[in-house]
Amino acid sequence: MDSENRDILEQDLFKEVEQNKKICLLCRINNDNPYFIEIIYLSQKFTDYFGYDPDNIIGEGFDSILDHDDDNLTHIAEYNNISKNIVKLSKLNFFLDFYNINDQPERFEVNFDSISKYNSKYCLFSLSSSGNSVEISSKKTSLGHRGLVHNLERVLRSEKLLRVSSDLMLRDEPISEISYKALKALCNNFKIDRAILCQFNGQDVNLICEFCGDDIPSIVNCPDVNDRFKVVKRYFNFHNSVFPKLFVSKETENVIVEDVNHDEVFYDIKDICSKFRIASQFCLSTPIDDNLNMGLFLHQGSIKKWNNEEVEIISTISNQLSVAIQKSIYLDKVMESNRELLKKSIALKSSLNEEKKMRMIQNEFIAMASHEFKTPLQIIDSSREILLRRLRGNTLTVEKGGVDLLKIKNAILRLHNLISSTLDLSQIAMSDGDLDPNIESVSIKDLIYNIIEQNKEIYVKKNIDIQVNIDKLPDEYLADEKMLDHCLTNIIGNAVKYSPENSVVKILGTKVEGKVLIKVVDSGMGIPKDELKKVGKKFFRAKNTLKISGTGIGLYLTKYFIKLHGGEVLIQSIEGRGTEVTTVLPVKINEG
Repeated sequence: MDSENRDILEQDLFKEVEQNKKICLLCRINNDNPYFIEIIYLSQKFTDYFGYDPDNIIGEGFDSILDHDDDNLTHIAEYNNISKNIVKLSKLNFFLDFYNINDQPERFEVNFDSISKYNSKYCLFSLSSSGNSVEISSKKTSLGHRGLVHNLERVLRSEKLLRVSSDLMLRDEPISEISYKALKALCNNFKIDRAILCQFNGQDVNLICEFCGDDIPSIVNCPDVNDRFKVVKRYFNFHNSVFPKLFVSKETENVIVEDVNHDEVFYDIKDICSKFRIASQFCLSTPIDDNLNMGLFLHQGSIKKWNNEEVEIISTISNQLSVAIQKSIYLDKVMESNRELLKKSIALKSSLNEEKKMRMIQNEFIAMASHEFKTPLQIIDSSREILLRRLRGNTLTVEKGGVDLLKIKNAILRLHNLISSTLDLSQIAMSDGDLDPNIESVSIKDLIYNIIEQNKEIYVKKNIDIQVNIDKLPDEYLADEKMLDHCLTNIIGNAVKYSPENSVVKILGTKVEGKVLIKVVDSGMGIPKDELKKVGKKFFRAKNTLKISGTGIGLYLTKYFIKLHGGEVLIQSIEGRGTEVTTVLPVKINEG
């Protein structure tokens, strides 16, 4: 018989008990555990006579009333045999001396009868006053007094629990710690074996914490991680399918199952209930927000009737925890927002510092570029003056004029390169770094030989030996000729410019594993180790090159243009020994 039908049928039994108009206590015997005699009904006369609140005592064992430390019981032997006789369903009568609710000592005749009805077993305690006043030791505790004390203790315990719970909610601690302490207080006060707190959004379940009593196996902290995962998944999937309202309701919902072992619904998780000692459970769901609910799952290892007071207190604590979780979520969002603002603030500050630094570099570049522009202009102007004086003085010769014209030519070429680099830099800035190369067929070999020829005056003057080995380079390559010419001019020009007199510059070219490699090696001044990573950044020049003319944009543009072609520029250098610059390009050969 299911619990709902049994409750309906037991109403008739309650009426029969009440009609006796006696001081009665009705109990039900648990078939699985006959020593657990559950109080299911108090007659009104019992309540009036001894002061017990039915809501507080129904669901308790009969021993909560009769098992007290009275060492002056009139018939102690009979009393000691009560449990044995109840289990045997024997008839029994005996006398007990108790204080009534008016704190007057009185002798009562107690009759015990067993009842079999509705396929269940019941026992009825009937108390009849003898009307005799008796002397009872001052140590004696009356049933009536104990009833009042019992009620008062429950009230105080509940108030204490609520106070502890409220204090916890005000603490600035992680929600997992607050929840654990609240569950511990709840379990200890109501003698609950296990409590699990979780969050769910209709599909996913997030376990917050679990508290277990002594010798109660943990579900959340099950030693076998795989087993734990399976148990948690099965347990919550079961409840989600059987009690879906728990997981999606926007109002507080609860499901109470006093005896899971005799509830056919729980057959699918019978093994879990057995392994983790779940005989009775109280599930309560409280909404946190529109998409999130909090679940409180309470387990008892024995059959338990959850009275109204317990339900009310547990619901209150659940609401408090829900508010605490909501506050925690809100604070997490605020903290995350603050972290994002801090990141943006740091990024903005860094950007401002970078901008400030860039302005300083640009100012330095402008000053340096001005100087670089002035030098060739001065050469052109002075050479022009010399030529003019020689013409006026009739001292001009082909040899002398040729030297002056070569100086003018080189100065103009230098100006051209400066203007070209500056224009390229400006173009990059205006395009936000998104330039499209003009791809066409290019001979890398011809570019290299032309660049060598252009730098001839310099390397001849410095007696630099240019060693070229580029036979393995492809005859034709698909690239932007202007960009590639700029890159190779800059790399080869730097090698010659920064190499000492009577040294060697090697230019090597090959094709390896789908890559075109152009390597330029010099034995010049090299780059300081701590500055090597900065080489190629806009306007940067190594400290040991500052006495040599330059703008710090040549290698920057080189790296940029090579990157546009899908390649990269690798630099290895040792200060005082030389530098090796390798241009790596993907194979884009026009083989006709």
